[in-house]
Amino acid sequence: MSIALSPTLLLEQLWLTPVVHNYEIFSPQKIDREHTSGRGVFIALSNEYICTHEPELEADCKIIWIKLNVVESKILHICAYYNPNESDEASLASFDMSIRRICNGTVSHIWIAGDMNIPGLDLRKNCLKPSLQYPELTRKFFNSVGDNNLIQLITEPSWGPNTLDLFITNNETLFLLDSDYTWT
Repeated sequence: MSIALSPTLLLEQLWLTPVVHNYEIFSPQKIDREHTSGRGVFIALSNEYICTHEPELEADCKIIWIKLNVVESKILHICAYYNPNESDEASLASFDMSIRRICNGTVSHIWIAGDMNIPGLDLRKNCLKPSLQYPELTRKFFNSVGDNNLIQLITEPSWGPNTLDLFITNNETLFLLDSDYTWT
Protein backbone atom coordinates (compact mmCIF):
# COMPACT_ATOMS: atom_id res chain seq x y z
CA MET A 1 0.00 0.00 0.00
CA SER A 2 1.31 3.41 -0.89
CA ILE A 3 -0.26 6.81 -0.36
CA ALA A 4 1.40 9.83 -1.93
CA LEU A 5 -0.26 12.92 -0.46
CA SER A 6 1.87 15.35 -2.38
CA PRO A 7 5.14 15.22 -4.32
CA THR A 8 6.92 15.55 -0.98
CA LEU A 9 5.29 12.94 1.28
CA LEU A 10 4.95 9.18 0.99
CA LEU A 11 3.45 6.75 3.49
CA GLU A 12 4.25 3.18 2.63
CA GLN A 13 3.86 -0.39 3.72
CA LEU A 14 7.26 -2.00 3.56
CA TRP A 15 8.22 -5.44 2.30
CA LEU A 16 11.97 -5.84 2.04
CA THR A 17 14.25 -8.83 2.12
CA PRO A 18 17.21 -9.18 4.51
CA VAL A 19 19.67 -8.49 1.68
CA VAL A 20 18.39 -4.90 1.39
CA HIS A 21 19.86 -2.67 4.09
CA ASN A 22 17.77 0.12 5.60
CA TYR A 23 20.25 2.82 4.57
CA GLU A 24 19.97 1.73 0.92
CA ILE A 25 16.34 2.86 0.73
CA PHE A 26 16.22 6.29 2.30
CA SER A 27 17.07 8.18 5.43
CA PRO A 28 13.60 9.10 6.71
CA GLN A 29 11.81 7.96 9.82
CA LYS A 30 11.23 4.20 9.75
CA ILE A 31 10.09 1.31 11.88
CA ASP A 32 11.90 -1.90 12.60
CA ARG A 33 11.92 -5.00 10.44
CA GLU A 34 13.15 -7.39 13.14
CA HIS A 35 9.84 -8.99 14.11
CA THR A 36 8.97 -10.46 10.70
CA SER A 37 10.84 -10.85 7.45
CA GLY A 38 10.69 -7.42 5.90
CA ARG A 39 7.25 -6.15 6.86
CA GLY A 40 6.94 -2.72 8.39
CA VAL A 41 6.00 0.85 7.57
CA PHE A 42 7.82 4.05 6.81
CA ILE A 43 7.20 7.70 6.14
CA ALA A 44 9.40 9.39 3.57
CA LEU A 45 9.39 13.17 3.55
CA SER A 46 11.21 15.58 1.27
CA ASN A 47 14.42 17.04 2.67
CA GLU A 48 12.86 20.50 2.43
CA TYR A 49 10.86 19.69 5.57
CA ILE A 50 12.12 19.06 9.06
CA CYS A 51 10.33 16.33 10.94
CA THR A 52 10.76 14.74 14.31
CA HIS A 53 10.24 11.07 15.08
CA GLU A 54 7.74 10.63 17.95
CA PRO A 55 8.41 7.23 19.54
CA GLU A 56 6.42 8.21 22.65
CA LEU A 57 3.24 7.99 20.56
CA GLU A 58 4.02 4.52 19.27
CA ALA A 59 2.84 1.25 20.77
CA ASP A 60 3.66 -2.43 20.32
CA CYS A 61 2.55 -2.70 16.70
CA LYS A 62 3.84 -1.72 13.26
CA ILE A 63 3.34 2.01 13.60
CA ILE A 64 5.44 5.13 13.25
CA TRP A 65 4.65 8.75 14.10
CA ILE A 66 6.40 11.92 13.01
CA LYS A 67 5.75 15.55 13.84
CA LEU A 68 5.99 18.15 11.12
CA ASN A 69 6.05 21.83 12.03
CA VAL A 70 4.27 23.77 9.32
CA VAL A 71 4.87 27.54 9.09
CA GLU A 72 1.83 29.56 10.20
CA SER A 73 -0.22 26.44 10.85
CA LYS A 74 -0.92 23.86 13.51
CA ILE A 75 1.59 21.08 14.01
CA LEU A 76 0.94 18.10 11.75
CA HIS A 77 1.30 14.61 13.25
CA ILE A 78 1.67 11.94 10.55
CA CYS A 79 1.33 8.22 11.21
CA ALA A 80 1.82 5.10 9.11
CA TYR A 81 0.32 1.87 10.48
CA TYR A 82 0.24 -1.72 9.27
CA ASN A 83 -2.10 -4.31 10.78
CA PRO A 84 -0.84 -7.76 9.69
CA ASN A 85 -4.29 -9.36 9.58
CA GLU A 86 -7.88 -8.70 10.55
CA SER A 87 -7.74 -11.09 13.52
CA ASP A 88 -4.70 -9.43 15.15
CA GLU A 89 -6.34 -8.18 18.34
CA ALA A 90 -3.00 -7.18 19.92
CA SER A 91 -2.07 -4.94 16.98
CA LEU A 92 -5.49 -3.27 16.97
CA ALA A 93 -5.35 -2.71 20.75
CA SER A 94 -1.89 -1.14 20.39
CA PHE A 95 -3.17 1.06 17.56
CA ASP A 96 -6.01 2.19 19.84
CA MET A 97 -3.49 3.02 22.59
CA SER A 98 -1.38 5.00 20.13
CA ILE A 99 -4.24 7.12 18.80
CA ARG A 100 -5.45 7.79 22.34
CA ARG A 101 -1.99 9.15 23.14
CA ILE A 102 -2.05 11.58 20.23
CA CYS A 103 -5.70 12.59 20.59
CA ASN A 104 -5.50 13.24 24.32
CA GLY A 105 -5.62 17.03 24.34
CA THR A 106 -3.87 17.69 21.04
CA VAL A 107 -4.64 20.79 19.02
CA SER A 108 -2.70 19.48 16.04
CA HIS A 109 -3.69 18.11 12.69
CA ILE A 110 -3.51 14.31 12.54
CA TRP A 111 -3.04 12.12 9.47
CA ILE A 112 -3.01 8.33 9.82
CA ALA A 113 -2.57 6.11 6.76
CA GLY A 114 -1.92 2.47 6.25
CA ASP A 115 -3.01 -1.04 5.49
CA MET A 116 -5.44 -1.58 8.36
CA ASN A 117 -6.69 -4.97 7.11
CA ILE A 118 -10.23 -4.34 8.36
CA PRO A 119 -12.34 -5.79 5.52
CA GLY A 120 -15.55 -6.21 7.50
CA LEU A 121 -17.03 -2.75 7.11
CA ASP A 122 -18.92 -1.48 4.10
CA LEU A 123 -17.56 2.07 4.09
CA ARG A 124 -20.03 3.29 1.48
CA LYS A 125 -22.99 2.30 3.65
CA ASN A 126 -21.14 2.64 6.97
CA CYS A 127 -22.32 -0.75 8.23
CA LEU A 128 -20.87 -4.18 8.95
CA LYS A 129 -20.78 -6.63 6.06
CA PRO A 130 -22.94 -9.76 6.50
CA SER A 131 -19.98 -12.10 5.89
CA LEU A 132 -17.85 -10.48 8.58
CA GLN A 133 -15.43 -12.87 10.35
CA TYR A 134 -14.41 -10.65 13.28
CA PRO A 135 -17.33 -8.30 14.04
CA GLU A 136 -16.15 -7.36 17.54
CA LEU A 137 -12.65 -6.37 16.38
CA THR A 138 -14.10 -4.36 13.50
CA ARG A 139 -16.46 -2.54 15.86
CA LYS A 140 -13.62 -1.84 18.32
CA PHE A 141 -11.44 -0.42 15.56
CA PHE A 142 -14.06 1.99 14.21
CA ASN A 143 -15.29 2.88 17.72
CA SER A 144 -11.71 3.78 18.59
CA VAL A 145 -11.48 6.04 15.54
CA GLY A 146 -14.82 7.72 16.35
CA ASP A 147 -14.22 7.95 20.11
CA ASN A 148 -11.07 9.96 19.37
CA ASN A 149 -12.90 12.38 17.05
CA LEU A 150 -11.18 11.02 13.98
CA ILE A 151 -12.77 10.35 10.60
CA GLN A 152 -11.86 7.77 7.97
CA LEU A 153 -11.91 9.24 4.44
CA ILE A 154 -11.49 6.29 2.06
CA THR A 155 -14.75 4.84 0.72
CA GLU A 156 -13.66 2.91 -2.36
CA PRO A 157 -12.38 -0.69 -2.26
CA SER A 158 -8.60 -0.99 -2.31
CA TRP A 159 -8.24 -4.79 -2.44
CA GLY A 160 -10.92 -6.66 -4.34
CA PRO A 161 -14.25 -5.79 -2.73
CA ASN A 162 -12.58 -4.66 0.50
CA THR A 163 -11.27 -1.32 1.68
CA LEU A 164 -8.13 -2.29 3.55
CA ASP A 165 -6.03 0.86 3.00
CA LEU A 166 -7.45 3.67 5.08
CA PHE A 167 -6.74 7.36 5.64
CA ILE A 168 -7.83 8.79 8.98
CA THR A 169 -7.70 12.42 10.08
CA ASN A 170 -9.11 14.78 12.67
CA ASN A 171 -9.79 17.49 10.07
CA GLU A 172 -11.37 16.31 6.83
CA THR A 173 -11.69 19.91 5.62
CA LEU A 174 -7.99 19.80 4.71
CA PHE A 175 -8.82 17.41 1.86
CA LEU A 176 -10.76 17.98 -1.35
CA LEU A 177 -13.63 15.55 -1.75
CA ASP A 178 -16.14 15.52 -4.57
CA SER A 179 -19.91 15.24 -4.04
CA ASP A 180 -19.61 11.45 -3.68
CA TYR A 181 -17.02 11.92 -0.93
CA THR A 182 -14.20 10.51 -3.01
CA TRP A 183 -10.83 12.21 -3.32
CA THR A 184 -10.34 14.60 -6.18
